[in-house]
Amino acid sequence: MAAFCGAQLRMGIDAVLDAVGFDSLLPGTDMVFTGEGKIDSQSARGKVVSGVAARCRKAGVPVVAVVGQIGQGFEEMYQQGLTAVFSINRAAQPFAESRFHAGENLALTMENIARLLAAGQQAGSLEEVYDLAKTKRYAHARVRRLTAWSMLGLTTADRP
Repeated sequence: MAAFCGAQLRMGIDAVLDAVGFDSLLPGTDMVFTGEGKIDSQSARGKVVSGVAARCRKAGVPVVAVVGQIGQGFEEMYQQGLTAVFSINRAAQPFAESRFHAGENLALTMENIARLLAAGQQAGSLEEVYDLAKTKRYAHARVRRLTAWSMLGLTTADRP
């Protein structure tokens, strides 16, 4: 097609983002949420999250990926513009089981992310953020750890 018709080879995600005018929607945007079934080393090579993250990085907009599973090697996505990643699964279980709870798990994860963002806006101190963001799933210690890791830009590869 390229030789005979002048067609260009492009990543699919770039074609989709251009078709919907994604870049024109970014000015004034506070944060972008995107998702994928599984984020891993392959995600950095032209899948949805990498395409969205790259465009948002150029515009200076943070990107949060909400995924079904976090696999090995996804950390390189941080250099592409990904700000944070959250798995929706509340328990380690096969997809054949977890798929029946995906809607409920996604809603709970998004609620927790919203609580964390709201806590950051309402709080007068970091200690208040911890208190406002803690839930049954995200205990005080876990919120403190996630916040510290995020502030320091650490990934799972930095674990002791």
